[in-house]
Amino acid sequence: MRKNVLFVILLFSSLMVFAQPSAIPAPGYQWVKTDTASYYSFLVGTIPNIITGSTSFGVFDKDPADCSAHCGGNCDGLGTYAVSLFGINNTVPIGTNSNCEQRAIVINHWPNDFLDAGVSNGASSGKVYLPTGAKLTMKKSAVPLTPGCGAGSSNNKGKIFGGNGPGNTTKVNVLCNYNISWSSTAFGGIVSGGQSWIQNGSFTGEEPGSGNYSDYIDWFAGGFGNTLDADSVYNIPASAVGQTGGNFEIVVVSSPTIAVTREFGNADGLAESAPGMEGLSDYRVQYDIWEIQHTVPLRLGNFTARLLSGSSAILNWINFYDFDNDRYIIERSYDGRHWQAAGTVAALTNTTVHTGQYSFTDNNIAAAEKNIFYRLKLIERSGAVIYSTQVLIRNGQQVTLSLVPTGSKNEYRLISSYTGNCNIRIVNTNGQVVKQFISGTNANNIISLNNFPSALYSIIVQQGDKRQIVVRTFVY
Repeated sequence: MRKNVLFVILLFSSLMVFAQPSAIPAPGYQWVKTDTASYYSFLVGTIPNIITGSTSFGVFDKDPADCSAHCGGNCDGLGTYAVSLFGINNTVPIGTNSNCEQRAIVINHWPNDFLDAGVSNGASSGKVYLPTGAKLTMKKSAVPLTPGCGAGSSNNKGKIFGGNGPGNTTKVNVLCNYNISWSSTAFGGIVSGGQSWIQNGSFTGEEPGSGNYSDYIDWFAGGFGNTLDADSVYNIPASAVGQTGGNFEIVVVSSPTIAVTREFGNADGLAESAPGMEGLSDYRVQYDIWEIQHTVPLRLGNFTARLLSGSSAILNWINFYDFDNDRYIIERSYDGRHWQAAGTVAALTNTTVHTGQYSFTDNNIAAAEKNIFYRLKLIERSGAVIYSTQVLIRNGQQVTLSLVPTGSKNEYRLISSYTGNCNIRIVNTNGQVVKQFISGTNANNIISLNNFPSALYSIIVQQGDKRQIVVRTFVY
């Protein structure tokens, strides 16, 4: 005698279809998305002691692995950019060996402990962390003179030369435009940006007389490390997020320019600045947690959910093989990801009648939610846990796409509340499509496996690109 047992593997009824792991579980098992989480790199800076609040690179410079792309291929530059003043509003660069500096922010990739490749086909257990996206943020300083992304110099100095000699003074004003830019080849090079900061300083000195230079005089450009106007955030697509760990660089480049003018006096002036910058970034990965769990044999029939009012819904279901069961936990979700228990119903088990009919009223719905997902968590007497498919109430109406037995041998009826035809494929265990048709061309939407050899088959029903059910059926 042949008998037919239908296993419900997966139901996508919502507007969003989530990617799931690539391995195909063993018969009677399915992938279930159990949670979401995120990995946070914390703040990663260009200097090891970034937490102390230091904005001086000093011996803590981190050079890029490859300096050839910026600053003439010189990682450290030559440190000084000077301009001299020969008459008011006239600036002439001198001794400009380099006005460029490079640093690297090194960030560890997401250290994934549960790789997709770590689960093989046919597995009856396993866990996978699948990234759904990531964000990389170049950070603004929380307050001035604290770590962030910025540029400036802690070694600014100038000289007075010429003029009318001792007893006379000249004041030189200095304007520095500290440019900073950053980029990374990771994630397809989508991380790229920059900003400049205009900072003013000045110094005053005694005029040394014609042909003479004064000693160096310090001048200050307030707010070294004056940072971004706001955090610069880059959204990284899931396809660009690596699963295997490692690290990547964000190269930060500073290129200042200096202009000097004379406020009063008769001498000329020379201003110097040692270019510098800092970088601070964090990296956050969002991911779904998937686990292999038992599937529910299609003992369940007519699992429905209907809205009674703005804050209550009624659920009904039938279990055709209701034995060795202890209780049903009704679980509710508003996003299809995060679930909470809405109530518990005891299983109606006895030795003579194996069909149980159930009803549960959920009186604690959040009225403002447009999508309400439900699923059943069946607890067997042995303690085993089995989940049902999901049903969805959207805008007060249940979304339904399902297969149910007709009562005839090896036949199923397709029930859909959607408009339009469904594409139906029957696939064997080798992944080969052995039959395919459109529901509208099949009388009464009946799917028959009467002429199929005894084996395990998957029936895939898809409507559009968002709604899909996959069921497995054993034909003996």
